[in-house]
Amino acid sequence: MTLIEFLTARLDEDEQLALRARGDYFSFEVLGRFSAVGDAAHVIRHAPARVLAEVEAKRQILADCMATIANAGAGPGEYGLALSTIQSLALPYADHDDYRQEWRP
Repeated sequence: MTLIEFLTARLDEDEQLALRARGDYFSFEVLGRFSAVGDAAHVIRHAPARVLAEVEAKRQILADCMATIANAGAGPGEYGLALSTIQSLALPYADHDDYRQEWRP
């Protein structure tokens, strides 16, 4: 598995989880079960719509970086920045079994 395949798979998983979580889950009734206002605020901040927007943004960043890497005329600085950006996008998934330590930025 490549870094790109790994990151794409994690984004796909995040998207699928967010799509399944849509609906009534984020109702006031459910949020009222949290013991602290901060807990409810955290859940609201990571609501499915926000997760889906973040997945889309990360996919665009990934596509831009891949285009830079594929561009034969890209200088070493551009290549390095694109690779570092992709590695950074994958870093939140470092606890996943398929994550490789050599992908660390």
